[in-house]
Amino acid sequence: MDADAPAEDLPLQTLRVGESLFLDFGEHLVDVPEFQFVQANANSGANFEGSAIRVRIRVRIRLGEVPAGLCDSPLDYPQRLEGTWMNGDEFDAMPGVPVRFADRRSFQFARIDVLAGPTEGIRVIACSATAQSSAGAMLPEPSPETGDDPVLRRIDEVGLRTLRNCMQGVFEDGPKRDQRLWLGDLRLQALANYASFANYDLVKRCLYLFAACSYEDGIVAACVYEQPSWNGGTEFIPDYSLLYGPMLLDYAIASGDWTTAGDLWPVAKRSSPTRPTSKADSRSSIKTGGCIQQEQIRQSMQTWSIGRG
Repeated sequence: MDADAPAEDLPLQTLRVGESLFLDFGEHLVDVPEFQFVQANANSGANFEGSAIRVRIRVRIRLGEVPAGLCDSPLDYPQRLEGTWMNGDEFDAMPGVPVRFADRRSFQFARIDVLAGPTEGIRVIACSATAQSSAGAMLPEPSPETGDDPVLRRIDEVGLRTLRNCMQGVFEDGPKRDQRLWLGDLRLQALANYASFANYDLVKRCLYLFAACSYEDGIVAACVYEQPSWNGGTEFIPDYSLLYGPMLLDYAIASGDWTTAGDLWPVAKRSSPTRPTSKADSRSSIKTGGCIQQEQIRQSMQTWSIGRG
């Protein structure tokens, strides 16, 4: 199905109580989808002259990233996460009145179950969704490295689409479940972004958010939550914290914005736990002689400091 308009034959399908309709939007989307229903004997969504008495319509709309996510029962779907992550809402609406999810969802497929309505059945006369992303709707051209190989070009397209859908108010680790900013994920997403969308402002925003949500001892948190308000998560991952400095350097080199790099340089220095405080010790299992080599950290930070000279 086209992301901007319903399929041509969709309004001709009649659904009765107990029946279901499956829709494929053609690509993975992050958006707030909207649907509109009428009684099966109505001519249009806005004109009910000559039709039967209007009856309220009750439907369950479930959204999935794969068809298996639209099974008859969440219990039938093999999962390790809670069933509440299987997106689905029930709607009561008068015929012709659009129904819309309260917040954005991540999906490609939809299932409409008719729970109650007129005996004549109902029809879906409108169904729309578009890609929502701070990167825009259009994907960049495939990487030149893909050449004319259709498999490589398809892999590149899937990767670009995945990155685009994760580029919302921040670089989300996933637009469906966590919907939060992780420092480790951000480094990889930012590097891919420099070679594709080149959205430097979004990376800059994320760097400042991590700086603003640092712990009281200056150590950078592993993740940041957007809702209900900006705050650093309780997770502390030492190697994630160490990535802040290299990520800031990557940003400065890619964007040429050394002013921001200088502004956030103190945060980068604090995020390297070369002398862990007792609070940092309490969050992690850093041990002398462990996987984090303190001398290597110092050399890396000193090299950057000299290079900024």
